[in-house]
Amino acid sequence: MIKSIHLKNIRSFTDSVFKFEEGINLIVGDNGSGKTTLMESVGLFAFGRLLSVEHDALVVRSNEVAGRIEAEFYDNERSSSSVGLSSKEKIVEVAGARVPVSNLIGLQPQIFFNPETVDIVAGSPVVRRREMDVMILEIDHKFVTDLLNYKKILKERNMLLRRIALGTAKRNELDFWDEKLANYAIKIYKTRIKLLDFYNQRINDVFKKLSDRDRELKLKYIPSCDYGRFREVLVAKTESDAESGSTSVGPHRDDFTFMFSHHPMREGASRGEQRLAAVAYKALGREYLLQAGIDPIIILDDVFSELDQVRRSSVAKVLNLSKAKQVIISATDEKVIPDNLMNSANVIKLN
Repeated sequence: MIKSIHLKNIRSFTDSVFKFEEGINLIVGDNGSGKTTLMESVGLFAFGRLLSVEHDALVVRSNEVAGRIEAEFYDNERSSSSVGLSSKEKIVEVAGARVPVSNLIGLQPQIFFNPETVDIVAGSPVVRRREMDVMILEIDHKFVTDLLNYKKILKERNMLLRRIALGTAKRNELDFWDEKLANYAIKIYKTRIKLLDFYNQRINDVFKKLSDRDRELKLKYIPSCDYGRFREVLVAKTESDAESGSTSVGPHRDDFTFMFSHHPMREGASRGEQRLAAVAYKALGREYLLQAGIDPIIILDDVFSELDQVRRSSVAKVLNLSKAKQVIISATDEKVIPDNLMNSANVIKLN
């Protein structure tokens, strides 16, 4: 659990410390007061990046060279961690020692909800791939290594494809990279399938509790190729891949979809149904971490304001918020928070 966040020269914060307690923590403030910045700063220590920007350095306060985000945890083994940000570098320290940026991933496991969470259902494949991978990364650090190695090999292969197209390299030079790419691609594919198998055991039941709908909800993985013949497919697509300068199959091209009564949910379900399906997905993320012995922080960034009173109570019940070790909720108005949560909340007010 997180004890405090210290923000130095981060967006509107020049030098501010925020303290959190076990149980429910509520951040209240008007739009633009910094609620999301604070929530994402907590999220940095789970996901390795700030979710709303392409480059973390973009959050450094205007006219400042660098910014810093410091976190203090209840866990004595890593009682403090910090991230220094500038246009030139990102410096990560855990318990006083500098570590690779990848060490931030899963440092403090979290389930993060925000108004864009519904994009899991209706957004681009990039969003869904990231959601799958982030969940796995929080409990399996070897998967971090597999993903990073896959991306490095993919980059090398794509560079070679472009050289083949220019006539400065030969096709047989791909054999070395194809073998390495296949090794990591198949590992990533199998790990993702295992995750979705876990979700499919429960997601329909959770969705019904939220929506009172009888229609069946399932997740379906959509591979970019037959992974049993991955090397063969790579060879068959060499010509077209060389023309485009990119590899057209592999985990970086895969997707999954929410199937609603055997049809893709993004094509026929209402926005409200999509939102509840996304909440069900996130709720099962918590169960996935719990079965691995990890009780994550639950972060709800301005989520309750988009739901009616009945749905707010349903979401709180499905997520079992009243019994979670630590929950951080943001809102513009305390009235949108269910009373049973509000009664025990540590309230942080932003001006």
